[in-house]
Amino acid sequence: MENNQLFIENIEKLRKSPVFSMSLGSKELFHSNFWAYLMKQEECKGLISFFFKEIDVYSEAEIEREDKNRDLVIYSKGKEYVIENKIKSYPNRSQLERYSKKTNLEKGVITGIKEPPFELPDKWSFISYHEISSFLRTLDIHNEYLKSIVHDYCEVLDSINILMDLSLKETAGRLSYWSENIIRIM
Repeated sequence: MENNQLFIENIEKLRKSPVFSMSLGSKELFHSNFWAYLMKQEECKGLISFFFKEIDVYSEAEIEREDKNRDLVIYSKGKEYVIENKIKSYPNRSQLERYSKKTNLEKGVITGIKEPPFELPDKWSFISYHEISSFLRTLDIHNEYLKSIVHDYCEVLDSINILMDLSLKETAGRLSYWSENIIRIM
């Protein structure tokens, strides 16, 4: 399929999605807030162990948003597990090192469209939005409303990922949501 057609199809998907409309207020906060919400839902608790296999989803886990400027923190058995969400930019290595030194960090995960262009500090790993979408699609959600929201959310992640891949080709690898082609279509 031609790149222009892929742009057009995915822009249209995003325009029709209520989840995407809600995400426009603050892209990174939206995703972190949504994940925190899902982690508190019985049918979606597996998302915790998707990010951190060390955490028993049935043990006591406290989920906090924006704790010490960290996007999402899961406290489990006296340890801190951090998700730092980077959808609009690459993470800053010094920020990750600071989080490792100034907190009780057990393990951290960076999320984003593309893996950072540098080696991550100890205790940190990367999980792509594509991987998150793929995992969420495997959840056995019985609540039809929640299931439809998660499905729409996965569609949004998939479209953003496709648009970013196409945009990276246009911007010589520079991470940018709004390449000339996307702006022209919108």
